[in-house]
Amino acid sequence: MDCDVCNDTELEVVWDDESNDWIARSCKCKAQKSINRMFKNSGIDPEQRGYTLKDYKITPDNKELFDLAKNYMAELPGIYNQSHYNKGVALMGMVGTGKTMLATIIANEFMKHGIPVVFVITADLMAELRQSQFGEARDLEERIKRLVTTPVVFFDDIGKEKATEWVQDQYFRIVDGRYRSKLTTIFTTNLSFKELSTRLGDAVVSRLYEMTKDRQVIIKAKDYRKFG
Repeated sequence: MDCDVCNDTELEVVWDDESNDWIARSCKCKAQKSINRMFKNSGIDPEQRGYTLKDYKITPDNKELFDLAKNYMAELPGIYNQSHYNKGVALMGMVGTGKTMLATIIANEFMKHGIPVVFVITADLMAELRQSQFGEARDLEERIKRLVTTPVVFFDDIGKEKATEWVQDQYFRIVDGRYRSKLTTIFTTNLSFKELSTRLGDAVVSRLYEMTKDRQVIIKAKDYRKFG
């Protein structure tokens, strides 16, 4: 057991002087366990769950990405609690510039504030959704619903998957649902908005643009995986 106070029930039994009786209240461990469950269910690899800005290697080429992430995180959860469409971030540019790492750092910060997150690699996501088609109908719908309703969703490497009409349809369902609900959407991509429109359709990309329009960085830098 992780907690010797509540024996992992998340409820602590204490004596209440006012009622002159024993009462149950939330154990102090409950908040931390809730955050731990968020991390586990987020889709972020275990080794990435501890990433912070201190782990990010800043270079002259990627400093603009870093500054955007740092400023965004400094304003959480204020931005998240606002009621408008434009609450997300677009990290765009060349392969190997640290976009995914920054996205995971931002996701970790959301969860530290107790805000649920889903982090998906879009090529894997579309493969999973295709597979869901061959199961029960509710499997696909449940996956779509989770992506439409989770407070914060990160789409990593969006646009990398093969562009088909079916893929465009799924993206529209997810992105339009999040757009109409004014939920926070953050994405990384190696493509420009024009290139994304060709792959995902104008309707999807128009919404992604609106949802991130004040926090978009398009970076051109060398792939640090190749060049260090």
